Formats: sequence, C-alpha cells, structure tokens
Amino acid sequence: VKASGQLALAEEARLSFKTGGVIRKIHVREGQQVRAGQLLAEIETDEISARAQQAELGKAQGAISVENARLALQLAERDYRNAKGLYTDSVATLEQLENAEVQLDNARNQLKLAERAQSIQAQQEDVANYNLRHAKILAPADGTILKKMAEPNEVTNPGTPVLLFGSHSKAFVLRVSVTDKDVVHLNLGDPATVVFDAYPGRTFSGSIREIAGMADPYTGTFEVEVEVKPEAVALRSGFIGRVSIQSSEATPLISIPTDALKVADGQAGIVFTAVG
Repeated sequence: VKASGQLALAEEARLSFKTGGVIRKIHVREGQQVRAGQLLAEIETDEISARAQQAELGKAQGAISVENARLALQLAERDYRNAKGLYTDSVATLEQLENAEVQLDNARNQLKLAERAQSIQAQQEDVANYNLRHAKILAPADGTILKKMAEPNEVTNPGTPVLLFGSHSKAFVLRVSVTDKDVVHLNLGDPATVVFDAYPGRTFSGSIREIAGMADPYTGTFEVEVEVKPEAVALRSGFIGRVSIQSSEATPLISIPTDALKVADGQAGIVFTAVG
C-alpha cells in the first residue's frame, strides 16, 4: 500500500492560559527547543492578583466570624445553664428558660453558617491562587515550539491557543490517507518504508501505530499513522513523505522464469521443472 502525507509529532498540544487577559510576554520563538517546566508565556496579573488578595482577605474575615460565633455560642451555653439552674430553683420563669434555649439554638446555627462561609471563602482563595499560578504557560515536556498563535499586548481569552507545542517524548508520525480497499489489508505493526523529499535517496523505516476506525466524512478515506523510527538526521513537522506499507496479510508466491511456463489456463498452468 503506497500513500503520501505530512510528518508531525505524535503528541502536539495547543497551549493556552486558563484565564483571559493581556499577554505580557512570550519568551520563545517558533522552532525553539524547550525543556520541561520552562516558562513560555505570561499574562498581566494585576487583576488576578487583586482577586487573590480579596479572596485572602475574605478568608481571614471568615476566620474572625467563626471565632466570634464560637464565643457567642459559649455565652449562649452559659446563659442557658444559668437560666436552667434558676428555673430549677423556681427563681426564673419558664419563659426565661425558653428564651435562653432559643438564643442557644440561634448561636449554634450562626456557628454552622460561619463555618460554611469560611469553607466557601477558602475555596475562593484556592481558585484565585490557582488562576494566579496559571497566568503563565510552562512547557509540559521537552519539545519544540511549532507555532506562535499570538503576540505580546494582545488580549487573549481563556482556552484560546497561544502556542502550538510538540513533545519530544513521542515519536514522529506520518499521517496518510488510504482507501477502503487498502485499509482492510492493513494491521497495527505492519512494517513500512518512508522517504522524504528533504532527504532524497534516503529511506526511513517505520510501522503502523494507529488506524482510523471510520472514514473521513469529506474524503471517504481512512487516516493511518505510521511511526517513523528515529535516525541520525533532523526531522521537522510538516515534511512531506511517501510511504510504502507491507501488509502482513500478503500471500507468499513462487517466482518462476517466463520460459518455464508451457501452458496456462486461468489459475492453472503447466511448467517445466528441473529434476536433478
């Protein structure tokens, strides 16, 4: 099976910011090799930092509210104990005891509400700090910056791709399209030979790593990924390559000289054989 296609890294990612904002700086250029964890781009963080500070202040206020609610509960418990003792001694009325009990229940509810509010404020602080940490794009692995999709001072939205990144942890693959008559004869692992216009006269070995489960709705062909084994030459995404795939379903045949064929009729024939 012969086909042609475009070379690409098996793992390519469109890197973006989690939150929108003005791009402060992009620290890399197209084609640059980067290391895992390297800073690639960042946005202005004034607004995000302000939100993080507000969330931190809200968390501190929540802690104060919880402590005040606990003190109020302690006072309500004390008042209830006193009212109960006085009522037992027939000094306080039943109404005074019930009022103390109502105040105690209210103090308990206020403490629960303050604790819940504190939990929500802590979550808001975590979200704000998370957004602040993700105001930068870091390289997820060793790789190459394949394309820049934005420039400094531009406003970017959350999730909008800023950089196209290709990981070096995965191999190069040649993505080709084959017809339905050919795809039925291909299997994962089938060996292939690849040639590139960039390296005339040189061949690269490979094998099938992925076969599409359905046809492309526009072309009616099936995409096949051929993993190209690394060689001591530089390969780049976008190279145009031609591949020849040897199907594992090939039927072994016997080759004979034409002169040895005496009579042939359809799939049958008579040949001369040498008897030694």
